[in-house]
Amino acid sequence: MESLQQQTSAFAHADRLEIGDRIPAFALAGSDGSPVTPISNDLSGRPLLLVFECSLVPGAPSFADELAALRERSSELKDRDAVVLAITRHSSGENKTLERAQALPFPVLSDPDAKVYGACGLDPQSIGRATVTLALDGNLRVVGVIDGGGASRWPAIAEALVAAAGQDSNGPLAGHPPVL
Repeated sequence: MESLQQQTSAFAHADRLEIGDRIPAFALAGSDGSPVTPISNDLSGRPLLLVFECSLVPGAPSFADELAALRERSSELKDRDAVVLAITRHSSGENKTLERAQALPFPVLSDPDAKVYGACGLDPQSIGRATVTLALDGNLRVVGVIDGGGASRWPAIAEALVAAAGQDSNGPLAGHPPVL
């Protein structure tokens, strides 16, 4: 099994996020049109999976299959206090159809201009895989980049969630801050 540091092949260019980087702040429309942001009170401080839909890859599980597999893991995700945000370039209406068809317990967000994709260093058209998952700790730092989603890479996602849980975002500091 490849290590979390080796799972960076999903990025298209040098401006990619690396393990330990914070994701840029963003707000995207949910399927009901309301904005969703990872820094909201109900999401912040918790491990987060950003599941990006990319280009269709022959023979790979579809994005809907990847999300359905994450739905099947919802009790494990809840036990880990993890949140899932799926991101597509489709309209909110199309995402609502996907949410209903797959009975997803998490939102599918709309990024039609691929601004969040670009900010994360992802090129959805030339990435060469159907799904890319960014695992983030409670401080929104990248702890894992997984080529695939729930159907194709659950063990890697679970490993990244363990790493995210190991990053205590609200715990005491290891030492004293410098005195100014």
